[in-house]
Amino acid sequence: MKLLLFIFVVQALVALASAEEIPLRVKSTTHPYGWRLLAFKNSKANTLYTSNGSLLVAVNASSGPLVYSFGEVKTISGFTFQGTVDGLILLPALKNQGESGADDFVLRFGIILSGDKKMTRLQSMLAPVWVRELAVMGPKGTGLGKIDFYNVANGSGPIWKQRMHPSGNQMLKETIACSLQQPGEIFLDKAYSSPVRAVGLWIACDGDDTGSKFNLAIDRIEIRP
Repeated sequence: MKLLLFIFVVQALVALASAEEIPLRVKSTTHPYGWRLLAFKNSKANTLYTSNGSLLVAVNASSGPLVYSFGEVKTISGFTFQGTVDGLILLPALKNQGESGADDFVLRFGIILSGDKKMTRLQSMLAPVWVRELAVMGPKGTGLGKIDFYNVANGSGPIWKQRMHPSGNQMLKETIACSLQQPGEIFLDKAYSSPVRAVGLWIACDGDDTGSKFNLAIDRIEIRP
């Protein structure tokens, strides 16, 4: 029994020591490995800034993802996310979160998976901005995979716990990771049953569907090999 406990502790310490903390900084010429804020066509863009070592996303009836490229394909076994939000989604009456007109979440934390889908030049020209962004996330020759999203919902959340997003070209898988009854701390910790191959991270904070206003502070992100 003592030997098993010792092995478990050693494994836990090794996993902790080998966890990779993702830098919380904006991509620039001096920081090629950083976060970029994208904007969607016909949507007001979020605002991104840094403060005291955290990334802050300001949402005001706006949307737009933060993307972070690993620059390579990484095999990961899990992740941890810590942050704080100062408001929740203002859901319309008689609407369930996730439905058309109420498809906003304070956080969708996404792992961008490597895949085998490749686009022709014509397909790339006709594809939505976010699909084109995925296509260049990985190293040259890497195919497209899906984004594995973990959503933070309001209250009891939507009527589903997992779905393929209806307008995501079968590339956006969403899982409700947790629900908030009131604004405050967010802690997500995921351990995959089998390691996944990923090329980057995608964070979406949306308020454009519902006219919601809130601020999300991202305090720590770690991935585990």
